Amino acid sequence: GQPAEPAKPKPTKAQGLEFAETAARRLEAKHLEKIRAAVVTMPRSGVEFERAWKTASADKAATHAFLANLEAAALPRVLKDSLSGPVLHSLLAAVLAQLQEEPGAGAHHVATLEGLAEVPRFNMAVMFLTTKQKAELKALWAAASAALDSALQPRLQAALSKYKL
Repeated sequence: GQPAEPAKPKPTKAQGLEFAETAARRLEAKHLEKIRAAVVTMPRSGVEFERAWKTASADKAATHAFLANLEAAALPRVLKDSLSGPVLHSLLAAVLAQLQEEPGAGAHHVATLEGLAEVPRFNMAVMFLTTKQKAELKALWAAASAALDSALQPRLQAALSKYKL
């Protein structure tokens, strides 16, 4: 008969781990590109909003794109009765961080804070914020306020009173 082919050497554990890590990085990069491409329009419902926000908040560039495309005036209509404490917390933290990093877009972000405060379920969502979350948001608010243009300060302070931080 035919001579048997020599057996291929088994990959070492380290080689297998390296292969798996490379594949995971490629998959993650592909996933993040999809996220960045997909999150560019204003969600039309609370469920859509929450799904889009959960996806966008996993990546800084996607978060930036999501926040840049929010229509503050549409937030009360879109979120109606579906604004939860965890979503409010993560959204506020991201908007306040953006205010610090990008003071030039301050008017848009302050309008977003004002729009969120007009959501019918807003007061209920604020009540579900923990003391720790409120303290964190208050610190972020102070830092954002320090970075913000003085012309927007009165609007930011008026919004702060609605958030009861």
